[in-house]
Order: sequence, then structure tokens, then C-alpha cells
Amino acid sequence: MRAGLRDSISRDGSGFSLVGEAPDGEMALSLIAETLPDILITDVKMPFMDGIELSRRVARTMPWVKIIILSGHDEFEYAKQAIKIGVSEYLLKPVTSSILFQALETAAKEIAAERERRKAIENLQKAATDARRLQTEKFLSNLLYGITEDFSPDEKRLALTDARCYQTTLIEIIPNDPDDGKTAARACSSIFAILAPNENVVAFPEGAERIVCVYAANDEDALEEDVYATAQAVKYDSERNNPCLVSVAIGLPVKSIAELPQSMSCAKKAMRYLEKTGRRLILGFKDMDPGEPRGGLFSEPKKPSERGSPPSSDLNKTSRYCDIIKKSREYISAHYAEQSISLNTVAESVGLSPNHFSTVFSQETGETFIECLTRTRLRKAQDLLKSTQVRASEIAYMVGYNDPHYFSYVFKKNVGMSPSEFRK
Repeated sequence: MRAGLRDSISRDGSGFSLVGEAPDGEMALSLIAETLPDILITDVKMPFMDGIELSRRVARTMPWVKIIILSGHDEFEYAKQAIKIGVSEYLLKPVTSSILFQALETAAKEIAAERERRKAIENLQKAATDARRLQTEKFLSNLLYGITEDFSPDEKRLALTDARCYQTTLIEIIPNDPDDGKTAARACSSIFAILAPNENVVAFPEGAERIVCVYAANDEDALEEDVYATAQAVKYDSERNNPCLVSVAIGLPVKSIAELPQSMSCAKKAMRYLEKTGRRLILGFKDMDPGEPRGGLFSEPKKPSERGSPPSSDLNKTSRYCDIIKKSREYISAHYAEQSISLNTVAESVGLSPNHFSTVFSQETGETFIECLTRTRLRKAQDLLKSTQVRASEIAYMVGYNDPHYFSYVFKKNVGMSPSEFRK
């Protein structure tokens, strides 16, 4: 069924581009974090993580994604949960091509309508003064810059003071045209619209091209996941929809709001490093090289003509994360044949949260985790095709694919020919 849906969506003229597929919810979540799609189509019953839990996590961290759930007739309880999550469509199997495209067209219209609503909200925000936001901005701005006067209970409530840990980030927008004053304003409005549904972050502007974010959570693991997931979403959405580049500098986590100035200071040091080197990345203060007074992930500044370009695939030997990237690649090489391998399992093996690992890995190596895993699997498959007479369908299972048809699809997409053609 998944192959049939894939072929329908992949055909020319469908108006939709397939960016990935996965056999289970856990692997899907990793792939979604890498590809940042507009629409997710998911079955309800899947191993490791079912479609309801997958939808719940995606809706929380990437609220712009439209979710289409496929389900059987005997799964009404799932339908009620899906309604609570706010999925776009709940389709009963079997799903025909026409029904699927009807749902996709509906989702596409919703996306277009939301973009229009976002523009309208942005215009209203420019025209009206939000007293609550101004009050929050005043409280956090004073706090971050060392003004420690007494505040009212309402102000403290606005600042998320009932949490157990906090972290600041700085978002800087760099228009492609330095004389273009409108791009930064549009990007800022768009970023605020993305951040608005997240109750665990308060954001306010610092000048025309910079936004300060203060995050709160009950534990550092959840805090780190939220910070890096949001940073990825903000950078991706802003650069996709505006002629600009975005830098995100992340301070250290702290245990109380009184320590937020320390987190802010660390975020500023990370931002200064990004500005000095001309790199436009997501950079955490603790990701920086301690050997160079927090000198950074990359030791050599980029030339102006190279700014914004992806990093070289050759790993920087001076990086603090050289060992982590090396260990993660070794883990992938050792476990690529296991269908359970995912961004989460690799991140756990090197002691980072999934979104933190995803960010560091892609910026250090120039490729995403999924691209690295696929490349590793296909390289091994090519070796087996050249050196053995094992059938391609068996090789698919040997390199980690549980669907030979999907293996053939991925092989042809990346190598340019089918496995049988390659063997010949």
C-alpha cells in the first residue's frame, strides 16, 4: 500500500513532491526532522511508535505540518484521539488514488489559507500594540540585561517562572541585499508566527534584525529538544520563504530565571563567533571549541563569497565534535543493516538529544543523518551486487531495508539505475 501511494505521489504532474517514507513511526520522526515536510501521511498501526503518537509529536514541534491519517474501520478510538490532535484528514482504508489526492489538495488549500492568515496577522501586529507582549518583553529584557527590580505576579507568570530550567537563544536575520529593509521585517513577523503556538517560549525583538527567545521546561533534555527543534524550524522556514540567511546562537541552560543573564551572555558569544566567521548556522555555546576561548565549531573564517554555503563534507579536525561525529559514523557503519536504526538511536549512542545531534551532524559533515545512512547502505549494496550472486531482494534485507521495492526505488534514485542494471 505504501508503494502504491508513493508511486501515485511521485508521478509527474501531481503537484506534490515526495521527500521521504518510513516503515515505522520512530524512523518517520527522524526523517521528518530532517526533511521538514508540509504534509505527513501516516498509518495508525505501526511498530515502535504508532501513528497517533507520531502525529502528536509532529503537531507539537512542527505545527505547520498537515497530517493525513490512514486507519481501519475498527479503530474509532484512534479517530477520537486524532480529532484532539487536530489532524487534517482521517481516511478509512483502502485508500484510492483519487481519495488521497482529494485529501492532499484539501491540505494544500489549508496551507495556502494559513499563509494568507499569517500575512494578515503580521499586518495586524504591525498596526496594533500588544500590551501583554510589551509587558513580557519589558520583564525579560530588564532581567536579561541585569535590571533586578521587583515584578508583579502577572509579569512573573508571563516569564514562565514555574519551570525548572531555562535557556536563551538569539536569532539573527541577514538579508541577501543589505539595503533591503523589508525582508528582515517580514522574516521577523514569520518567526514570531512560528513561535506563537509554543507555550514554552517567550520571544521579543532586539533591534530590526534580531530576536531574543527565552525557553522554559521541567528538565534539560526536554529543553534541549525544544530549543534545537525550534531553531531548525525557524531557520528552514525563514530561509525558504525570504531572501535571507538566519543564524541561531544558543546559550547554556540555567536553573532559574535569575541566571538567565548568564545564558544570554553565552548566546551572545556564540553569535559573535558566527558573525566573525561569516557562518550562518545553528550554534550552541557548548558546541564551541573550549581550546580557543570558545572559538567555535569551525576554526577558519569563511570568505564573504562563501557565506551561507554548506560546510565541507571533510570533517574539521579541530572541531570539539570530531570524536562525536566519528563515533556516530562508526555506529552507522556497524548497525546500518538493522531496521531499527534511527536518528534517535544514533544520537543516544553519542550522548546528544536527537535534534541537537541532527543539527551538529548536518553542519559538521555537510549531509543529513538520513543521507549518510542511505549512502552507507547503498555503498554496501553495491559491493554485494558486484561481488556476489545474491538476489537484489535479499540484498535489500541485508543492508537494512524491509521492503525490496523501496530498496530498488532508493537505489535507482541515488545511483541512477536499478540494482539489476548496476550488476550487469
